[in-house]
Amino acid sequence: MWSSIVLIFFLIFFFYKRKVVLYLPVTIFVLFYSIVIILTLFYHFYCPSYYKFNLYGFDFIGQNRFYNTMDVFTSMIISFIFGTFLFSILNKEKSNLKIKKNDLLKGFSFNIKGLTTIIIILLVIGLLLVFVDFGNELFFRTKYIPTNSSSFKTIYQILFIIISFFTGLNYFKKKFFSLVTMFVLVLIGISIGSRFASIYLIIFGISFFITLKQRIRKVFFLTWFTPFIIIFFGFNISLRAESNSHGLIPYLSVVFNKPEVIYEYTLKNIYYTLVFGFYATADTLNVYTFDSPDKLITCLNPLPGKLTNWYSLAKRMRSNIFAPFTAIGELARYKYFFYFYFITVGYYFRYVEYFIIKSFNSKKYIFPILHILLLIMFIIFSFEYNLRSSNRFIYYSFFLFIISYILKITYSRQINNRKNA
Repeated sequence: MWSSIVLIFFLIFFFYKRKVVLYLPVTIFVLFYSIVIILTLFYHFYCPSYYKFNLYGFDFIGQNRFYNTMDVFTSMIISFIFGTFLFSILNKEKSNLKIKKNDLLKGFSFNIKGLTTIIIILLVIGLLLVFVDFGNELFFRTKYIPTNSSSFKTIYQILFIIISFFTGLNYFKKKFFSLVTMFVLVLIGISIGSRFASIYLIIFGISFFITLKQRIRKVFFLTWFTPFIIIFFGFNISLRAESNSHGLIPYLSVVFNKPEVIYEYTLKNIYYTLVFGFYATADTLNVYTFDSPDKLITCLNPLPGKLTNWYSLAKRMRSNIFAPFTAIGELARYKYFFYFYFITVGYYFRYVEYFIIKSFNSKKYIFPILHILLLIMFIIFSFEYNLRSSNRFIYYSFFLFIISYILKITYSRQINNRKNA
């Protein structure tokens, strides 16, 4: 457990050297995984065995495996923090940039022309892709994973995240339309049997929160929305576990036949969100084989799955049908690359943080907030999902930089043309 001692030193130095701003990605990463480690230690050593959830039989591991997995998590955080320090050392001017004022508490003002039209177009595209993937199996299917492998899953999930974000911004202009849109997204998420139904609501809540102008309204919103999300999250994950079949119809029938499971699964959700990924990583470390670097190359490949050999690997990259290997566990099997990867991620997070601060100070909000959402998704996915799924959010974030750069160049040329004219 030498890494735990080093981690404590890094955390003390980390929080001493920087002002903690809760919505910045670097802070979210460090706090999230620090909470994971603390809760897991209490759960492992102080929760009686008969109270443990033991999801998929992962919880009861020997002390050596537990400590080895803990070393992986502490080493990951240390590497990440080192990457942020490396950015500060190499970019002293950028690292000294501070946020002028906390606009999140005052509320942002957005004026996006044609936002409702954009939402409708994205929603239609997303729904078409869902029906191409699932067809009638969206409503009823015997297996959790549809008969045909999902070809467009990543695309429509990203589209629905963007729609949720835009819908929150658009709420005060189109209340009924926004509520209907979110209802459709939640139903789609439930039908698929994914936690994304809850994630869509969280994204909507975040974008709605930042548009509120008064602090008292923000506090009131958080007061009721936070427990609602916790309960809904528990309800969301209870559906596929308690239903004998899958799809919208069987899942909704659970609401009427077994309403008492919502409380049980609310507690399980806290475990699932902040503890389970640790034990899933321990299982990944135990089961995952790395006979060649081909798996790693495929998981890091930004091309769609059909243009790689991902679909030939996908079934072997899982502990069981419900639990994929975790990104952290996969990377830990490539020891030296593991350190390089998370140092690079820490460096990139710190660069994105600089971009966010610079944009906020310039009263530009859309792109930095999208970066925050994408990197939050990376944090969540890397804890419980495979490397290919989680790493794609880094690519999406990088792609945003390309889009913003193109828009910046285009805008500059228009200004120059007007001046010349």
